[in-house]
Amino acid sequence: GVQVSDQTIKDEVLQRAKSLRLTGGMQRQSRPAEEDAYDPDFVELWRNSTPQKTIYEKRFPRDRWTPLPVPRTWSELGEVLRSDEVQDVLQDNQRRNYWIYASGRTLFFFLSSLTNALLQIRVEPNPNPIEFGKNYRAEVAAALKRVAMSGSRKGVEDTVTRIPSAERVRKLFGSIFELYRRDCQNVYYGIYRSPYDASLRHRQFDLSHVKAQFELTRRHSRETGVRRKRGKRGMFEVRDVLERRNSGQLSGEIMVENPFQEDEDTFNDYFLLGNMSLYPGYYLQNFHWQTDGWLSTTSAKTYEYTTESLFSGVQDAMQRAGFVSVSEFVSLRRGLVEESDIKLLELACGTGRLHTFLKDTWPKMQTVCTDLSPYYLQEAQENMKYFIEFAERTTGRVIDPPSYRQCRAEDIPFPDASFDIVTCTYLFHEIPIMIRHQVAAEMFRVLKPGGIVVLTDSFQKGDQPDKDHVGALFTTNYHEPFYRSYFEDTDLVDIFMSKGFAFKRHQIAHLSKVLTFEKLDDGDDDSDDDTRSTTTLRRGGGQWAIV
Repeated sequence: GVQVSDQTIKDEVLQRAKSLRLTGGMQRQSRPAEEDAYDPDFVELWRNSTPQKTIYEKRFPRDRWTPLPVPRTWSELGEVLRSDEVQDVLQDNQRRNYWIYASGRTLFFFLSSLTNALLQIRVEPNPNPIEFGKNYRAEVAAALKRVAMSGSRKGVEDTVTRIPSAERVRKLFGSIFELYRRDCQNVYYGIYRSPYDASLRHRQFDLSHVKAQFELTRRHSRETGVRRKRGKRGMFEVRDVLERRNSGQLSGEIMVENPFQEDEDTFNDYFLLGNMSLYPGYYLQNFHWQTDGWLSTTSAKTYEYTTESLFSGVQDAMQRAGFVSVSEFVSLRRGLVEESDIKLLELACGTGRLHTFLKDTWPKMQTVCTDLSPYYLQEAQENMKYFIEFAERTTGRVIDPPSYRQCRAEDIPFPDASFDIVTCTYLFHEIPIMIRHQVAAEMFRVLKPGGIVVLTDSFQKGDQPDKDHVGALFTTNYHEPFYRSYFEDTDLVDIFMSKGFAFKRHQIAHLSKVLTFEKLDDGDDDSDDDTRSTTTLRRGGGQWAIV
């Protein structure tokens, strides 16, 4: 109840961070330029990758991703199950239950991914059965490569009809298991709460709910396959749809084929659209080949199931990696700042699913969700409503709801220095390079001195050199018009440091990465890397959370 000055908070936070460093509670990684810490080929690929340039040249600490080995034989599986690490997990209820939940989730969504990929296959009729068979095999191979996150590797012969090998699938699951190992350890050490949707009382275990989601996604998958086959015409299909909707708004008439068969979503699409001038040209595309891009109720309703299928059920775990920095920020201020006095802004919140996990861990934090799509904001509010009711029903906990605001990320409608934390997930690879600079500048403007930005997005070239061939295929496989420039030519660390931020942390999370930046107080020196730049490479996870 005693008011603490900003200077006192600042001094105490720095002292706590230094203390944690000295006791080994806050982990760091070897300097990247040390040849004995990295394979020479790795260093060479890293050195020549534009997105890694600033981290390499400034010798910032960085995370290094090593997938877990996946057994090839039954005897190897037996050895793994008898290992001390696995036995420790099996004897701990929390960790054992986590792995049962996570493994089941991945199995379900991997099979869903396979089903959706096969549903998207479209082959033109051909009177020549040999040619038809060849074309069909090529489409099957392309579908399976998308499922296995596979692509053409340097020095390895590949063809359009080549099916991904078992080794590629093993590597995919090895990376997934490493992600789960880290996520599980973060939960175990109290960095954030265990996934609330692991409860059997959650709606995702309701067969009627799962069936409805699957049916909606199945229809969407077929439409996606047609759109992908149309090529460039399918990329901008949403513009014709929006023109019809806008005309309906202006005339007051909604044109439908059969008013007795159209569902309420069609009418919702018209009424939520709003002023078309709000949506920039780069936004009006069928991203991921999905129906209506970001601008329909159907798109918002199918997004979570579709993306979790794409990533074999690990999207939540990848995104939760960003909570490491949020948890550190809160923990270092415990006893000095009330949780309810910390303000967090989530830019481009999408369907708001990640925000439900955030509120589960920090229920009293003041948070704001923004997105440009009114349809996704509506879905975010519905997801949050379900979560709040679920939490109260199952645990008795009271969750303070966030507020919502429609806006562009490059034009944030809040005053300077309004927030302690700004988070942003999977936005930067969806926007042009100049907009990335504008968004970073806006983040700096609305952030308080001493606050942090937690940016979670796709991995980039050089983050995991053995996966560079996978990232190179995203642009064409999923119609990501700005992904190539993001993946190959965007140095995010340089962008944020050019706006005034100090680099704080680099993390890898399977096919994602997390970068954390700090807005220093005026007059602060960011040269003290020992107190500012950290990473969580240690196999136990980010144990700094034990404050």
